[in-house]
Amino acid sequence: MSPLREQGAARTRELILREATALFAARGYGRVAVADIAFAAGVAPKTVFASVGSKSDILNRIVDQGVAASGYRQAAEDMLALRTPDMVIGALAKGTRAGNENQHAVHEAIRKVLPVHEDGEALW
Repeated sequence: MSPLREQGAARTRELILREATALFAARGYGRVAVADIAFAAGVAPKTVFASVGSKSDILNRIVDQGVAASGYRQAAEDMLALRTPDMVIGALAKGTRAGNENQHAVHEAIRKVLPVHEDGEALW
């Protein structure tokens, strides 16, 4: 695949995942079909399956991206360097708030998945 096609495919995947996150957060996982995601992203359902996979695969990718974007590794390293319990609690509170604000749509999507997804507990 040419670099230009790879860039286009990556943009399509990002768009599909962004639209799926918004739909899952707004309607809930059980009320969203792959066709809905495709429509929101402006692509065919076959493109969704070819680019990202099934609805369950999409959710797994959303969760993986949310975890990666959370900065948890750096936060853990930073906390290990802190010397007092008050400093650790302050850092945890700040990190939790930042994660909740930055990943709100992902959290909401996962929260709405819990009752209907076979791996809901593990996702949370």
